[in-house]
Amino acid sequence: MPDNSAASPTQSTGNPSSASGRPAPEVFAGFMAMASGAVDATKTGGWIHEDGSPWDPEAPDLVFYPHRCPESKGGPNARDLQLALEGPAPADPRAARDQMRDYLEASGFTLTSMIDPSEGAESDMPYSVGAKGQEGELIVYSASPVLAFLTLESECSDHPSLEHEVSAATR
Repeated sequence: MPDNSAASPTQSTGNPSSASGRPAPEVFAGFMAMASGAVDATKTGGWIHEDGSPWDPEAPDLVFYPHRCPESKGGPNARDLQLALEGPAPADPRAARDQMRDYLEASGFTLTSMIDPSEGAESDMPYSVGAKGQEGELIVYSASPVLAFLTLESECSDHPSLEHEVSAATR
């Protein structure tokens, strides 16, 4: 893989888009910090990936395969990193959701959604909060009496280094 570490964080590929142009190592570092911050904000351990493996932001084998962003978020070549984590059920799902909302607002995110289960809904329906960061990154947190769930998306970048797998070893 070519060494793109000298690329400017504001470098553009010329596409008229809102993609950042940041190289994969910068997107990865920011995404991991965002994910770790969100998990830490839950004040619970035991978070796992969809395949059941434990969440460990320092795991050397943690690899992401970038997803194409919608054209409206970055043009035809923009990609982002995505992650879904499952956590333990909080004792009070509404309080857990409100705690995440407070964290997101304090971290500079703009709330995009806040959902309470409908009256009369099944008791395992989640309380959810969604928020968008300044660079377009997204966090959605849902908490129910059964489990908690975090869905995260990094900023979109049209840097060519995001065309291949991305990990801490990406240069």
